[in-house]
Amino acid sequence: MKIKYVGKYGATFNRDCLNWTNSRKINIAFLKIREQYANDLLVQHKKLYLNEVYMLLGLKTTKIGSVVGWIYEENNEVGDNFVNFGINLNGFNPNIKLDFNVDGDIIHRNPYLEN
Repeated sequence: MKIKYVGKYGATFNRDCLNWTNSRKINIAFLKIREQYANDLLVQHKKLYLNEVYMLLGLKTTKIGSVVGWIYEENNEVGDNFVNFGINLNGFNPNIKLDFNVDGDIIHRNPYLEN
């Protein structure tokens, strides 16, 4: 089994992921801790790319992951101002589906770039 990417931005956290364990409880706890850490990074850096989150989880990066992500702005009219992994436990299946709530293409919305 290989890491399965679902849709444009989602992925399946399974045994082929670097940080996966045989314990579902540990995997869920790991994902929730990494989700909080991703949110801390977003607030601190004001931007976060999907590939950065993939790397936090031990997933391989993707082309689209280098373009899409999250922007943190006080009056954010486009995004949510937080990272959500969209953890789907999928019944008793040990694989955990993730559906990230990216804001979309953030290259042109980067608050650190001059217009």
